[in-house]
Amino acid sequence: MFVVFRLLPSRLGDIQNEWDIPGDNSLLRQVSSLVKRLPAVESEKFQDDFMMEYNDTLFVTYLAMFTNCISTMNELVDKFNAASDRQSRRGGRTAFI
Repeated sequence: MFVVFRLLPSRLGDIQNEWDIPGDNSLLRQVSSLVKRLPAVESEKFQDDFMMEYNDTLFVTYLAMFTNCISTMNELVDKFNAASDRQSRRGGRTAFI
């Protein structure tokens, strides 16, 4: 992540060249000073808070995935039951569910 921030000023320069926007060196200096301060936040409390947020995000992502899978399975079971009901009305085999 630090490498991305280190490349940010050069990337901003590339964007400036692409869009022909006049450069703002004071803004680049502010971004650079902010980036240089980032490694100073590597404390144990920061790491714990970061990991807690990361784990919470993963948990919510997994819950969303499971909810989507359960919804898909429910639709499949509904379709299977509808097909089985039509077959049983015609005198075919009964459903095992």
